[in-house]
Amino acid sequence: SKNTLVGLDELTTARELSSLFIQLGRYSLTEEILTKLIAESEKLYGTNSIRLIDPLVDQGRLALAKGDYTLAEKIAQRVNKIATEVYGERSTKTAPTQKLLADIDYAIGDYEKAEALYKESLHLNKNIYGDEHPEVATSLSNIGVLYLRTGRYEEAEPLLKSALEMRIKLLGEEHPNVVTSLNIYASLLTNLGK
Repeated sequence: SKNTLVGLDELTTARELSSLFIQLGRYSLTEEILTKLIAESEKLYGTNSIRLIDPLVDQGRLALAKGDYTLAEKIAQRVNKIATEVYGERSTKTAPTQKLLADIDYAIGDYEKAEALYKESLHLNKNIYGDEHPEVATSLSNIGVLYLRTGRYEEAEPLLKSALEMRIKLLGEEHPNVVTSLNIYASLLTNLGK
């Protein structure tokens, strides 16, 4: 049928499109794609399959982007349960679910809980990837941005500086994540009066 996603290639393409559309702010199209993708994956693999992790994380990110924190939390709890039961709490497969939970806590202003989850993510990423990796830079940046948001500028500075330097080294000066890090670091320096 035309409304059904068939093979693994189609499922993968649909998931990649949903991630892109979230970034572009095309929420209604993303919601349609994710709803079909999740329904098809549940039909093919079951309701607790590891194949649901990525689309559910995207669905949680979509709900978060739309400001539906209750739905985002519900989805995040479900996907974190699936990932944790299969892979354990200290796995690259559970890291995105934990980051989603931290992002939700950050969005609703529960900075203490978000900080703990972001620090756990940093620890996990360093153990998995080593001290210099784009995921480690992202974790450093997440903690630094939280500190920046809560006025803890002195604590934010070394984290944001490390994230920026690591991203330049690993990704090159023209990469979008480097530009984002540079803007965040400039904002921090402005707040510090430097």
